[in-house]
Amino acid sequence: MKKAILLIILLILSVTCINAQTIKDVTIIKTNNKLYINARLDIDKNILEDVFELLHNGVEVTIVYMINIYKEKPLYLLVDSNIKTINYKKIIKYKLWEKQYYLTDGGKSQKISDRKEINKKLKEINKVFLINENEFKKGKYYLKIKASLESVKLFPPLSWIFDLVYSRGFETPWTSKQLK
Repeated sequence: MKKAILLIILLILSVTCINAQTIKDVTIIKTNNKLYINARLDIDKNILEDVFELLHNGVEVTIVYMINIYKEKPLYLLVDSNIKTINYKKIIKYKLWEKQYYLTDGGKSQKISDRKEINKKLKEINKVFLINENEFKKGKYYLKIKASLESVKLFPPLSWIFDLVYSRGFETPWTSKQLK
């Protein structure tokens, strides 16, 4: 009986630790009839240390921010329609012989030597284009955003074995924000 209770407690703790990562401080910026998003990834320190360990072991790390824009349907029985999906990627590499981090942020590459700076840039997205405001029709619109960590890209069956043995990724829950 004690083992069963201990197992249940460990299971609950592990589920809460898995979902410790969230998207926070989501703001929408309107400039010249264009909407942009700023957001911050709140990530557990232990997972962040694992990310840096992966980087220092030569593994390329990718954080994908998935943004969906929806139009609300007037009736609750209908499913909201997805207007647009954006996959915004941050790819980080570390070159040991140069002691430099290489960050590709939405297609723009830069070299960074400071770990604190790469830590900050890893967790934030700034002024990512969402949609032109004239694309909105009548109705209410909202967006959902989440982030996930992708580290090693192998081909099956190696990827299946690696996923079973070494799972250091994460995926945040969806965060919503009203647009219009």
